[in-house]
Amino acid sequence: MAFDNARAVTYLAHAFEAADDHLRVEIMKAMAQIHDRSVIPELRKFLQSDGTKHTSVIEALGNFGDPEAIPDLIAYYRKLSPHTSPVTLRALGKIGHPDALKLLGEVLGTYDNPHYREDYDEFNAALEAIQLIGTSAAIDKLEQCFRAATNGSSRTSIQKAIAALRQSQGV
Repeated sequence: MAFDNARAVTYLAHAFEAADDHLRVEIMKAMAQIHDRSVIPELRKFLQSDGTKHTSVIEALGNFGDPEAIPDLIAYYRKLSPHTSPVTLRALGKIGHPDALKLLGEVLGTYDNPHYREDYDEFNAALEAIQLIGTSAAIDKLEQCFRAATNGSSRTSIQKAIAALRQSQGV
């Protein structure tokens, strides 16, 4: 079975290079459906390939939980225009590595005083991602964000997340 997956990955990676934008999206979706860690390097390359929104690739990287994908996901998030990728933030949370906490804290600070629905989406995705990381470093980051937050609703949401994390850790 791994041999079949390896052949599929090789074939799809070569097809991607010659494909038009629509076909590239379909190839990325197909690669994301291959549940074999051998696909991770190709998925990471897709994030660097062009400006296409790679939702299926991002979700797959999050599901694999490979910490080596964190720099690629952070770079991808930073090159997007604002309000475009709560999916990327959630993928960082699923990976569950503290290396993502700096960006997630920045997002909470940026969207502390939301004006648009998209701002709430970004804020909530970052909050959810920090909770998924679930370490003491995540609690520390949330406490830091709570102290800096100025919006009452944001502070309440962060405070609830801190309480939930402390309860899950038995603190």
